[in-house]
Amino acid sequence: MSSSLVGRIKTWTLLAIAAFVATTALDYFVGTNSEAMTYATEVVRASSLLPKQIGSVERVDLDKFWGFRQRSGFSARRVELDLNVVGSHGHIPLLMRLEKNSSGWRVVSSSVPL
Repeated sequence: MSSSLVGRIKTWTLLAIAAFVATTALDYFVGTNSEAMTYATEVVRASSLLPKQIGSVERVDLDKFWGFRQRSGFSARRVELDLNVVGSHGHIPLLMRLEKNSSGWRVVSSSVPL
């Protein structure tokens, strides 16, 4: 291989890594500051079943690697959140699907009963 080809491969590899890191950070930033995350946190904190499993809810964290997925349509916006709920006696992973339409947010599904 010529040295210029090796140099181009290294450059493109570094650019791909930088793009991956940047999009992952952007996904995390957008997800943690979204309306959906605020609503999900409220729902988790209001749950009567989670404290029986993990104690009182202390934190609701978004998964740092692609934990926020959003789809928008004509009549509704759908969001999927990979969360880690930390309580006084442990933690539990939680996949929550939300939908927002003209009447507001609602939980479509949750991997853990709320």
